[in-house]
Amino acid sequence: MEANFKIYDYTPTYDEVKEFVGGYIERVLLPNNDVLLVDEDGRMKQLEYNADASMYWYERRKENGEDWIDPNCIIVGNAVCVPAQHRNDEW
Repeated sequence: MEANFKIYDYTPTYDEVKEFVGGYIERVLLPNNDVLLVDEDGRMKQLEYNADASMYWYERRKENGEDWIDPNCIIVGNAVCVPAQHRNDEW
């Protein structure tokens, strides 16, 4: 099954994100204060590589001067981004 990536233009609920991600949620804070939310157990479940989410993460790091790719730092499974302007205390 293909991994999907969604960028919210509002503040999603926990249940909404959990349903899309498909498991327990892991929070990945990006240098621009956006947050990627992914399946905490995605690697253990051997979920499919998420090229769109991984590239988004890489591009945000590159904007911050971190121009390298660690092959162990990839996004797998469905992922969402909550932009900084839509974050709340939950994210």
